[in-house]
Amino acid sequence: MSTQQYEEEGLGWKFYLGLAAAILGIGIALFVGFLIFWRATYAWGALGAFALFCVIVLAFGWLYDRRHPPTGETYPTDTY
Repeated sequence: MSTQQYEEEGLGWKFYLGLAAAILGIGIALFVGFLIFWRATYAWGALGAFALFCVIVLAFGWLYDRRHPPTGETYPTDTY
């Protein structure tokens, strides 16, 4: 297959199938997340739902920081 034929074909059906699957997965995850959040709001009120949201965000931040520890390039020590 020449380069010109490859450029004319476009992205292909695998790309669009993967894109559709990713969008569907994200949509389902958001739907479940909103269901959990609204159930928490109904059960605990707005303050309890906000506290649950904060706990989830803090847990995500903690896990992210554990997987990506700071290096010398991230926090230079000679800036003082």
